[in-house]
Amino acid sequence: MSMGDKELDKGQIDSPVAPLRQAAQELNRNFFNPEAVTNFQQAFWQVPRGGEGFTFDIPPLSATSEQLKKPFIDIEGRELLPLTIYIPEELRGKEGLIKLGKMFPELGSYSVKEGTPIEDVYHRTGYIRVEGVIDSPNPNTNEDQLRKHFNSQGVLGQRLITYIIASRQMKIIKGQYPDQGTTWSRLLGSRGDGRAVCAHCLPGGRVHVDRGLGPRDRGASLGARSEEVL
Repeated sequence: MSMGDKELDKGQIDSPVAPLRQAAQELNRNFFNPEAVTNFQQAFWQVPRGGEGFTFDIPPLSATSEQLKKPFIDIEGRELLPLTIYIPEELRGKEGLIKLGKMFPELGSYSVKEGTPIEDVYHRTGYIRVEGVIDSPNPNTNEDQLRKHFNSQGVLGQRLITYIIASRQMKIIKGQYPDQGTTWSRLLGSRGDGRAVCAHCLPGGRVHVDRGLGPRDRGASLGARSEEVL
């Protein structure tokens, strides 16, 4: 059961996460409503996290319901449910990954610690759409196939920072992290040691990030995710 499906107990009303629970309930009822998306993103980023109690102010979403609900299309032509997240400007680049590691210690990955070797291919912040599916889409593909497909769809390969933020929000909304130890997602938007990274989540929230994937490597349990700025 996701956080959004749970009713608030009387003792939780004054909890710092009470607005987030309420916003998740609203979002689950109106998944493509711009106001519901805005309320959820604002509530998510207003929960103090980490030793420094990081919070971020999030502006209203200006996109329409039609823009939000447009499905992603995987390499086999299947429609995929989208999810809209928000990436604060303060979380750009390596410093953003390190900050996320402090905010979400359960990540437990070298990729979000001081000295992280992860480099983003591009930097985008604000409201961003991703595939809101648990198992990784676009399986059994190599990098060339993925780039051609993503280009045809007008999207880019997802970055690790996008994956991490989406994973925390999917757990709240859907009750599960993406991949959950059954699939891996190739993330063409982030590189380590010159190679695109791949990642997956464990049920407890830990994120495994691998830098050993070759451009031609492919497999039934290895897919890829993308992102699209609104």
